Amino acid sequence: MAKKRGKMGRPPLKAKDKRTAIVTLRLKKSERKELEQDAKAKGLSISNYLLQCWQKARAKK
Repeated sequence: MAKKRGKMGRPPLKAKDKRTAIVTLRLKKSERKELEQDAKAKGLSISNYLLQCWQKARAKK
């Protein structure tokens, strides 16, 4: 009988830690390109870059 393999990858997040809300943002093509470049320069996805910027701005309050 073959040995059962364990699950691969990250364990599931707890319900309270899951991000489920979606925010839509309309940009000009030029703005989107600049946003992508800024996120890429930080090594982040656009959503993580925006989240990080928002969290940083809130921390300054």
